[in-house]
Order: sequence, then C-alpha cells, then structure tokens
Amino acid sequence: MPLNRRDALQHLLATPALAAALASPSARAQGPAPLSAAEARSDLQTLRRALQALHPGLQRRATPAQIEAAFATAEAAIAGGCTRPAFFLNCSRVAAAVNCGHTWASRYNTRADLRSLLFDGPDKLPCTLRWLQGRALVTGSAAPGLATGSELLAIDGRPVGEIAAALLPLLRADGTHAGAVGKRWAQLDTGANGSAMDWLFPIAFPPQAGRWRLAVRSAAGPQTVEVPAMTLAERQRTLPETPPPWGLQREGDTAVLRITTFAFWNSSFKADAFLARTFQAIRGLPYLVLDLRECEGGDDSIARQLLAHLLRQPYETPAERRESAYELAPAELLPLLGTWDNSFFDRRGQATRTPEGRWQLAPRPPQRVEPVAEPYPGRTVALVGPQNSSAAFLLARDLQRSGAAVLMGEPTAGHLQGLNGGQIAWLTLPASGVAVDIPLRANHVQPDDGDTLPDRGVLPELPVAPRWEDAVAGTDTVMEAARALIRGWRPGRAPTVAPTS
Repeated sequence: MPLNRRDALQHLLATPALAAALASPSARAQGPAPLSAAEARSDLQTLRRALQALHPGLQRRATPAQIEAAFATAEAAIAGGCTRPAFFLNCSRVAAAVNCGHTWASRYNTRADLRSLLFDGPDKLPCTLRWLQGRALVTGSAAPGLATGSELLAIDGRPVGEIAAALLPLLRADGTHAGAVGKRWAQLDTGANGSAMDWLFPIAFPPQAGRWRLAVRSAAGPQTVEVPAMTLAERQRTLPETPPPWGLQREGDTAVLRITTFAFWNSSFKADAFLARTFQAIRGLPYLVLDLRECEGGDDSIARQLLAHLLRQPYETPAERRESAYELAPAELLPLLGTWDNSFFDRRGQATRTPEGRWQLAPRPPQRVEPVAEPYPGRTVALVGPQNSSAAFLLARDLQRSGAAVLMGEPTAGHLQGLNGGQIAWLTLPASGVAVDIPLRANHVQPDDGDTLPDRGVLPELPVAPRWEDAVAGTDTVMEAARALIRGWRPGRAPTVAPTS
C-alpha cells in the first residue's frame, strides 16, 4: 500500500530500528580517508557546540529531547569511526531534527574533497524520479530496459516505502505541519531543491558491484531490471536537469510565467529587467498563471519586486520581532564559520539581553511595497506547493494577504509564525569537511490582531493536489485546474475547477 505522507513521517519518527540500520557499517558508502572514532566524535561535539551557541531557533520547533535523541543516534553510529559520507548522513539527521528549513548539512558548502565524493561518485541511479502519494515515478531514464513512466517499486529488494521512511528524517523543513511534510517528500524528487536520492540514498544503501536491481511496474506489467550505477555527470549527459530559472509562455489570452528560484548570487541574470520586460509584454493579456511550485527561495527583495508588478495598491508585510542566540559569536568557532557578512558574528551595541537569556535584536517594522507605475491589470492565479519554503513562501503569503492573486495548489512549507533565516553561516567541521548551515537570526511574525498565528504554511484558496494517473500520462493536474479556472473567468463562463485532495 502506498505511504500517506503524514502517516509515513509519524511512522519513521517512531522507528529507531531504521536509524540503526541506516548507520550500520554495511550501509556506509566507501571512500578514502575514513574518520577515526575520535575524529568523528570531535566533529560531532563541535556541531553540538555550534548549534547551542549560534542557532536562535534551536528549540523553536523541536524539544530538547528530540534534538538529544538525534545526537545520541549519531553518536552510536560513529562510535567505531565512519567514512566521511556516512558522517555527512549523520549530520543530516541531527540538522533535520531541529525542524528548521534553513538548518541542514549542505552538499554545496562542504569542503571540496567531500563534495567530490558526494557529487562525482559512480553510485547514482540512472534515472530521475518524482514522488507522489508515497509512490516513485520514473520521469527519465538513461538505462536501456528502464522505461520512463514506470513505477519504481523496490531497489535491491527494498520497497520504496522503506527507502523513503529511512531518508525522510534526514531532510529539512519548518515544523511538521502538512506543508512541511510535503517539503520533506519533495526533497526526494530529482531537482535543484531536492535530489536526496542522489546525495543520501547512495550513502545509506550503496549499489552492489556497481549495479542496481530495480523492481518496476509499467504498462507491460511488473518486471525486474538490472541497471548500472553511474555518476551524476554521466546521467546528465542523457538527462539534462538544468531548466532555465524563469520562463514565459503564451497560451492564447493567458500568460504563463514560471519562476524556479530567487537565488541569483554571482549570476549575470537581471531579475528586475526581466520582470519589467515581461509585464510590459503581457499587459494586453487578461490572465496570468504564475507558477511558483518549483521555487524554494533566495533573495526576498526579488520576490517583492515581482509582487509590486501585481499589486493595485500599497501593501505592508507583517512586522517581525527578531532574536539572536548570542551577542558575540564564540571565538573558537569563528575559524570554522563562513558567511557573506562577518558583522553577523558581532552584535555588540545591537542586541539586548532578555530575561529568558536570549538576545533581542531591533524589530523589523512592516515593509511597505508600492505597486509599480503600471501594474499588471489582469487576473492572476499563482500555483504554490511544498517546495515554497523561504522567499517563495513569503511571496505566497504576501500574494494571499494582499489579494494580488488567488492561490491554487498544495499547502506551502515555511511557517506563518516566522522563519529562522535572513542571516546564515555555514559551519565546516574540521575532520570530516561536512558543512552545516545554521541560521543566525530568528524572525517572529507579529500578528496584526495580537492572536497566535497558526502552526502551518500558506493554504491555497483552491487546493488541488497532483494525481498519480495524471503524472504517469504526462498531465500537469494543477496547471490543468488553473486553465479550467481561467475558462470560468472568461465572460459568460462559469468556473469549472473543483478542489481535489
């Protein structure tokens, strides 16, 4: 039976045997320069010290007992030493226990030698995957005999439900609400915001003799195929996985604007110029589908620029109370920390000690967003989902609060009560080279009416969930629902879209 997302998460959190199996020596990826028990223990102690000293939201969405349990599991796994990829996996478990979307063992910030092991190893599946309703769909194949559109049932005899249950506790999200559960599942998908099947699965369950035995089900029925393990570069030569970050298409009287990221650091892409050109080009079209489903976040100022093109009147974002875990970051950690602004580590004169022992930073007042001189005059439906967890979550929230668009799709990740982020450091552990991203500021949204904000992300007004049968057929369930909505918007037509679950 396919796993329900929430049921699977609750099941795996209560299954310590899976964690133990995942950490066993037979599950460790092979690689050069394994860590001694003393080296691994020292790095784990450094991670504990850094989280306690630097993370302002360490116990915001996790209890001390939950965090301690994650450390205890990791300590047991490394007691006899381990490979560096195995240590990366255990740091992922600890970071994920914080239930914070900006706290994770980052494959991008790891030291170059470990990054090479993670990226370049010949241990990747020769296919791309999308997970829906606890099932794994092969969306592309670089191996003869493995058909695109097949359902992946098991790998080397392990059912995909067991694999998912082993990996989900290693993945980041803000809390455990429905959108956060969806966020963890989305990170199993092949793509820029996930691909845990490329980074974590081969460490936990490495291929045997350079091959995988896959149980699949296609239109021809169930079958077992043997396929080669390969490097990511080998697979991407057959299956490119780098779609353009933004794209615009026209469908009759409707524009479809696809946004996949707001992160353009060290890029020549000019988001403001693109937005100006795009909205000038579509001013004569009465309908816009803004597809944000693959966008996690990035620079929230770019998200506000996009919002300004859709506003009809000024809008104010919610005020925020802001906290730090420290006034001055511990000196012994500074050589291990990287960030884009070292002033984050010295808050003297900027932070006030609270009675609870925290450090209060200057609050952020509501941010006023003015419409551009000529805002888009048509009607907009924005497609949202669980990948929206940082700046894209904030945009979904602001689109809904301002009335600039109607939201359709699935619950977002992120958290209405506020995110830990805006200022982030990455801690590089000296022996292993594992880097763990740690947010340095906790942002607490202040509700307008003084009531407690709900424990969730953004709920779209029109909930529409992807359907397995549609995905197999190559049909985009949510986009089709958006087209149906627009048909109902046209003069003389009644809406034909109905929410799905």
